[in-house]
This record gives sequence, C-alpha cells and structure tokens, in this order.
Amino acid sequence: MAKTRRAARTSQQGAENNPPLPPQTLAEVLAQQTQILQMLAQNQIQQQHPQGRQGQPQLASYSEFVGTHPPIFAKTDDPLEADSWLRLMESKFELLMCTEEQKTLFAAHQLRGPAASWWETFLAMQPTGHRVPWTEFRAAFTAHHIPSSVVKIKLREFMNLKQEDRTVQEYVQIFNALARYAPDHVDTDAKKKECFLEGMSPKLRSRLGCRFEDFNQLVDDAIAMEEDLRLHHLEKRKAKITASPPVSAPQRPRLTYQVPSRPPYQQPRQQQMTVRPVQQQNIQRPQYSSTHSTNADACQGPRL
Repeated sequence: MAKTRRAARTSQQGAENNPPLPPQTLAEVLAQQTQILQMLAQNQIQQQHPQGRQGQPQLASYSEFVGTHPPIFAKTDDPLEADSWLRLMESKFELLMCTEEQKTLFAAHQLRGPAASWWETFLAMQPTGHRVPWTEFRAAFTAHHIPSSVVKIKLREFMNLKQEDRTVQEYVQIFNALARYAPDHVDTDAKKKECFLEGMSPKLRSRLGCRFEDFNQLVDDAIAMEEDLRLHHLEKRKAKITASPPVSAPQRPRLTYQVPSRPPYQQPRQQQMTVRPVQQQNIQRPQYSSTHSTNADACQGPRL
C-alpha cells in the first residue's frame, strides 16, 4: 500500500512538472491522416510488386505463370492455330515480369507430343549452354508450324474478301481474323477503313459515304445503317401487302374425266371359209399294150 501511494504521488508530481499538450489543429490532423494513407498505399504496392535485394522487381516464377492458365500446344491440322497459340502466350507474358529466356522456358513447358519432339530436336542443334531467347523461339516455331504458303493464301483471302450476304458484324469478324495476315495493308487507320469499305456491299457503301473519324465509327455507322435498311424494307413490304386487294383462298381445281366415245355398233363380219382345192394325187393308171386292145375290140364285135 505504501508503494502504491508513493507511485501515485510521483505521477502527480510528474504531471505537475509536465503540463498537457495543447490540442492539435485541423491541419495537423489532416496531415497525419494523409501520411498514414500514404504508408498504407506504399505497403500495398510492395506486396503486389515485391523487390529484390538490389531494389529491382522480383521475376515471376513458373507457378505464377501457370496461374495465368496458359494453353497447351501439341499439334494441329490448321497451321493458323499455331499462330493463335503464340499470340496467346505473349498476352500471358504481359501479365508477368520475366526475362526473354524465361519466356522461352515457360512456353517450352507447354509443348506436348510432336511439338515437344520438335523442340528437343531444335535444342540438340544449338551450341552447348546456349539459352534461346523468346524472339528466336518465336521465329523457329513460326517457320516450322506456320508455312509461308499458308500466310500467302490467307493474305489473298483478305484482299478478295467481300461482304456479300453476310451481316456487318459477321463481315467485321472475318475481316479482323484475316487482317493479321496482311499487316502492311492495315498498319494505319486510313488503310484499314479503305480495305473495309472496298469489301462492303455496294448498296450499303453508297449510303454511308466517306466521313468517318476512325475505323470503329465506320463499323458503328454501318451496323446502324444496315438496321435502318432492314426496317425500311419491312415497312415497305407491309404497306404493299396492305394496299393489295385481299386474295381469296385458292379453290381446288376440279378434276374432269373425259369418257372416250364408243364407236357405232357394227355387225360382226361373217367369217368366210376358204376352201382350199384338194390336191389330186398322181395315180398311175395301168397301161395296156396294143395287143390287149386289139383283142378287146375283136371280142366286142363289129360296131354298128
């Protein structure tokens, strides 16, 4: 109890010697809150992008790469799917911090079957200790899985592409799919609009004109104009049906059968019997000699 009383007296004496601090102003309170928010934001950035010992961002690991769900590539009958795989892999690399050699290693782990066999053969041809960068991997992969003849065929399809009976949205999808094989023809917005208008149906192109800020506005106006033409066609057809007189239900044609006329009655003809002459048989009569005839005449006597 004595110690407690002494401590209480000591605290009272210290409080008398150190008077309380004056209340903080509003500016000081706001400055402290701002400082705290800045510290929290800095800690969050450090957690999202941890830095190494030398102050550089830490490189991504293979588990982080797998977390982006990269696709597997084994083989394909369509060489253009190989190009799509390359483009998708590059989109995954944009989410991570990795070197050019890491990109090649990560992509090589996604190869299976014939594609993996090709990669093993390619590595066997390289010098010992050579690390293949991504640009070299991309060039070798493209040369093996995407023949130049296929690219030329797709370029020809892009140059000859026409809208025909397709809708504008269907035409845009095919146009964008083939445009990547014609980079020299769509490297500017003006070239892209020109190619798109050239393949559009003449009826729609004549109504759109040529006043467009960019390619996206061209597509938007084409879709709107196509819908207007469709509605106008429906109204015109509806008005034509309303103005025309009602059409009665078609009657079934009556089937008439023509009875063939009977020929006039004719008496049956009597069958004429034909009597064929009997052929006389050649009967050989007995021939008598002259002596026999003389005797016969003598027996008869003299004729009167």
